[in-house]
Amino acid sequence: MTISIIMSSLLGIAAWMLGCRTYIKKKKIWELFLYICIGAAAGVVFHVYGWLPSKVIRYLVLIYGMMLIAYVDHEDRIIPNRILLCLSGIRFVLLVIEMILYSNAIMELLSSALGGMFIGFIIFLIAYYISRKGIGMGDVKLIAVIGFYTGTSVLYGIMIISLFCCVAYSVVQLIRKKLTTKDFVAFGPFVAIGTILALFLGI
Repeated sequence: MTISIIMSSLLGIAAWMLGCRTYIKKKKIWELFLYICIGAAAGVVFHVYGWLPSKVIRYLVLIYGMMLIAYVDHEDRIIPNRILLCLSGIRFVLLVIEMILYSNAIMELLSSALGGMFIGFIIFLIAYYISRKGIGMGDVKLIAVIGFYTGTSVLYGIMIISLFCCVAYSVVQLIRKKLTTKDFVAFGPFVAIGTILALFLGI
């Protein structure tokens, strides 16, 4: 377990430093501490679940990618295609490695990854049109990428938790009169929260 904690924490530091070079404008020490804490917690939780190293690495990459997206979406109200493409590329490489390591489960791996991506994209594309663009195309692509990482079953849990957190936050802010019904709420941070909670809960 100690090795898992150390490795995931180091990956968190590397992710924070990479984010600082590209998107994080205001560098704050508490953000680095947050990355380390979440990495350490993930190391403990994933070790307890007994997940294979390939799955642990995949989920850690997703978590740190979501943390960066949450920051950028909160600050700039945009989910950069560059980050989504980078995450997709990493997932493709990891998928190829998984198929090599577990050659007897190639179809299962492909159907999970591609099915999650397709279903996530379709569900949020429909939501994009129904909400009259209350949900942005960046959110649609983001959910597709998450589905690519997690598969369909985990994606459902992430979407439910994310939507619940977003609605709860919006209702509270409306009651406090900090928001109006015409205000835009960045969805990326809530998707990040939903992703981390779902993975930590082992959904």
